[in-house]
Amino acid sequence: MLINSILAAREWDCAFALDLTDVAALTLPPCDSLPPQLVIASDGSSKHIKQWLFKSARRTGMLNTTFDAFRQMLLSRDPYMARNCGVVGGRREVFFPLLRKAVRRLRAHWATGPPRFAGGDMVVWNEIAFNESALITGYPRGPVNLPIFGSMWLDHKDELSEFDVHCEGACRHRWLNRTRGLYWFAHKVPPTWFQYGTWPKRNCSAACPELLPLHRSCRAYRHKFHTKPFRQRAHSVAVTARPRIPLFAAEAAPPWPMVAPRRG
Repeated sequence: MLINSILAAREWDCAFALDLTDVAALTLPPCDSLPPQLVIASDGSSKHIKQWLFKSARRTGMLNTTFDAFRQMLLSRDPYMARNCGVVGGRREVFFPLLRKAVRRLRAHWATGPPRFAGGDMVVWNEIAFNESALITGYPRGPVNLPIFGSMWLDHKDELSEFDVHCEGACRHRWLNRTRGLYWFAHKVPPTWFQYGTWPKRNCSAACPELLPLHRSCRAYRHKFHTKPFRQRAHSVAVTARPRIPLFAAEAAPPWPMVAPRRG
């Protein structure tokens, strides 16, 4: 509600609302390069994340007032990739109406005098994302955020292993080097991961030549607009203007999803 009031009082083209304590902004995407879709961070797809979301909906009383399809999804055993409102935003024409929708939902809910438990914001933004036909999200399906908690998905396998093993250790290090500079935010990741949020000063073209056009575009954008990685501590709203250089070069489509193909 505070963010809604802040954004309503000023002119802006794109905005991102971030958690104050555990989200780092690595490189804000140029506004003109964003398609008209909601930007929201990915969380996880494990049964524990879905159970937490269900528990939050039940404890806050939102499970009784949500729409049927979302309630049935929470009650089912089907896998679901939860979204995380630690990063949410996008272009004004998309984000602002959805932000107001979230505010109306929360105000209507709290007006009924339900139990006061945390987690209602996560439930509301997952409701909204559930109804959106297209989203820009994070790992492993988009550029918004690195893997939350630094944990690779169980379906992310080591492509160099002869066995069906989870990507960790050397595999995770290779993946971080290959994808460095492609993600916009980091949420609850180990401190050592922040170096992978920006393009390396050298050897990138040799390590990943297929990403060179995207590398050049990002480097030109960062040089022109002096965007450097920073820890998001003091501000909860990051507003971007309209730079002239797009983030994504037309000849180099970003290689998402990031889940590596399995051998054989």
